[in-house]
Amino acid sequence: MSRVPREVIEEVRSRTDIVQVISPYVNLRRTGKNYLGLCPFHTEKTPSFTVNPEKGIFYCFGCQAGGSVFNFLMLRENLSFPEALRLLAERAGITIPEKPRTPEEERRAQERERVHEALELAATFYHHSLLKTKEGGVARGYLDRRGVGAGSTALFRLGYAPAGWSSLLDVLRRRGFNLDDLEKAGLVVARDARHYDRFRDRLVFPITSPWGRVVGFGARALGDEEPKYLNSPETPVFSKGRLLYGLHLAREEIRSRGQAVLVEGYMDVIACRQAGLGHAVASLGTAFTREQARLLLQLCSDAVLAYDADAAGTTATLRGLGLLREVGCTVRVALLPEGRDPDDCLREMGGKAFEALLAQALPLPDYHFRLACQGADLGTVEGKLAVSRALVPVLAQIEDEVERAAYLEKFSLALGVSANALPDELRRYRRRSVKERDSRAAQGDNAGRAGQVDVARRAADELLRAMAADPALARKVAERAGLDVFEDPAHREIAAGLMRAGEGGELTPAELLESLDDPTARSVVAGAQLQEYSPEVLARVVEDCLGKLRRHRRDQRKHEIVREIGRREASGEGIPKSLLEELQDLLTEG
Repeated sequence: MSRVPREVIEEVRSRTDIVQVISPYVNLRRTGKNYLGLCPFHTEKTPSFTVNPEKGIFYCFGCQAGGSVFNFLMLRENLSFPEALRLLAERAGITIPEKPRTPEEERRAQERERVHEALELAATFYHHSLLKTKEGGVARGYLDRRGVGAGSTALFRLGYAPAGWSSLLDVLRRRGFNLDDLEKAGLVVARDARHYDRFRDRLVFPITSPWGRVVGFGARALGDEEPKYLNSPETPVFSKGRLLYGLHLAREEIRSRGQAVLVEGYMDVIACRQAGLGHAVASLGTAFTREQARLLLQLCSDAVLAYDADAAGTTATLRGLGLLREVGCTVRVALLPEGRDPDDCLREMGGKAFEALLAQALPLPDYHFRLACQGADLGTVEGKLAVSRALVPVLAQIEDEVERAAYLEKFSLALGVSANALPDELRRYRRRSVKERDSRAAQGDNAGRAGQVDVARRAADELLRAMAADPALARKVAERAGLDVFEDPAHREIAAGLMRAGEGGELTPAELLESLDDPTARSVVAGAQLQEYSPEVLARVVEDCLGKLRRHRRDQRKHEIVREIGRREASGEGIPKSLLEELQDLLTEG
């Protein structure tokens, strides 16, 4: 659907009761200005899902899902914004007028649609080649040996890419697609002025958007060809770092369970679903990304990592643990038998035993304890010392005092050391950390000014919340400081969305949320909108935070110049007068 005038969207919103729309999904009870209930997007026992009918927004203080009534339907029913708008417009008896696209918008929309059509036809071609051709027999045999049934083959639309150089290319050109279309879709590659199929003699796994539309492919070699797995390249519709394999099939079960199982491979996802574990998804042959972590957080707040039990799997697990924890997920790690992946485990031990293994997954500190103990002789002082030193940084990251105390007691008992030994070591670690930061800061080392960075990060967080609470302040920050005041790319991304929204004039809270594409930005805004701030307090917050951030940037620049002058002096280079003048100006300012 093409663009819809803002006034029409506002009319649909004004004639829609957000409480009535959400009530069929959530048992809401009134508490003051708000309504409260159990969140439909993650499992919880204490209600944290809040609806404010006056502002027309919802927010969950547990999983941080938030937005307008349109955003709710988009999340709950897997709808696009135009689809949610049309659904509510029909309920309100409002006709949606069409507004023509600009020529450039029309061109981009047609290009994306052409790419989608080519990918859909390719998936159909590959699926037919697997099921109906003699050449696909090798791939069918491979699936049989791996225990993949006909139902899974159909559900995941598995396919086979023939060995010929132009099998798919010839078919799609007969259907009217040109070489430019097929290159943009990532289906063909050009070399020496010739084009040929990207995937040849491979088992093919269609990769879909979270809503089930084919956007790319993963392909496994059936012989000795390298690489073993080959993915589609980045295209107008495919970015592997922003997708999870199997998510379109797993969405509802992830929501109902309040948990996702994160595995590494396509076959792992298929094997899990065949065993009744339909909440498994996989990254696409790449390091787990923050965008993938955010995708999961939209659906649940609990994740179990079930990566291969090898060195590469351990490294991937540690990275995934960090990213999931950063976005707010509770993370645990399933301990697979050495040399086995989830597919191996399911075929060898069965679904129930594997599910029991998932249920016994270790929380983050316990997983680190296990890693630290590997190869350590706990019967020796040296072994106990090595493990305790590995654990202390992990324990220092636990913010909850009760949880940290419980782990200190647990690990002290496991190591056979005094109950005071680990707490004492933790205190010494913290003191050393502070001293090291102070020492590095005194030497002008940027990396050592962790305290300053923490102050700047907190100031950026507070500034974003103030901008989210009042769009007029977003415009003020844009005029006075711009995006450069935000050092962290994630902060800058949210600020950019708030500033763009602020350019549109006075927006209602719901309009502001709908203007933001990034779910993290919507979360920040929705949470801020449900807090009560006076205009005077917000104005003071903006002034205070801008001052802190400017001082932080100024201090950074001073240290950069001092280092550059030191480098030039050591190498015998001349020192530009402009550099000295800039340093003098900065020293005069502060």
